[in-house]
Amino acid sequence: MDLETVIVNRRESIVELVINRPDRRNALDWPTLTLLHTRLTEMAADPTVKVILLAGQGDKAFSSGVDLAEMGEGDQQRMLHESRAEVAALIQAMWATPQPIVAKVRGFALAGGFGLAMAADVVIASESATFGTPESEVGLWPFQITVPLLRFAPPRFALEMMLTGRRIRATEALDRGLINRVVADDDLDEVVEEFATNLANLSSAATGFGKRSFYQVSGSMDREHFDYLASLLTLVNQFHDAKEGLAARREHRQPRFLGH
Repeated sequence: MDLETVIVNRRESIVELVINRPDRRNALDWPTLTLLHTRLTEMAADPTVKVILLAGQGDKAFSSGVDLAEMGEGDQQRMLHESRAEVAALIQAMWATPQPIVAKVRGFALAGGFGLAMAADVVIASESATFGTPESEVGLWPFQITVPLLRFAPPRFALEMMLTGRRIRATEALDRGLINRVVADDDLDEVVEEFATNLANLSSAATGFGKRSFYQVSGSMDREHFDYLASLLTLVNQFHDAKEGLAARREHRQPRFLGH
């Protein structure tokens, strides 16, 4: 890689993982997903790390999701299939990590980027943050983020978002219970740092076992659900409408869906 797509910033016992693809609105390509998972695994194994922060580089986007530019044919299709599995593996790794993970969200958190934020233990967003599942606009469905979204969102509202692709602002996300706090854009770094410092001063033994028990009790069937959803995503991506939707997005035109 010409660019380190995941930056690690450490301040004593607090580590920040920053998705570093601002020119692509921090979209998640295969190398970035793999590197993010690797860095997370390294941090999880380090007993001197007490809190992990997750952020996107710049002020435009936390992450706009899986990079649609990779949705092509042949080897690109194979890599896309593998990246879907990596999204699920990354989310499960976040839940298995003993340290609390705090998502610091500025700008867009869309599709897989939305799912990544929802997989964090705590989400603190700036007032300008926007969340959404735009997959339906290109003939797809947000299968892989169904599990983290349903963990915290009211099911009926989650389904509405998936059906319509509607974006919501941070204040509505807070009202719906999707995130924990909304703060002024200029205050986001300070508020997250203070929150993380308070977490770092708690017993890592208690929080580690407590976090594990929370996800075990609330999502004992997650692995089976992820496998099922991955197979559906692979199937739907072969439909005419999915290929047409992605082509229309690349060509900046309205898609012509045929229902198959």
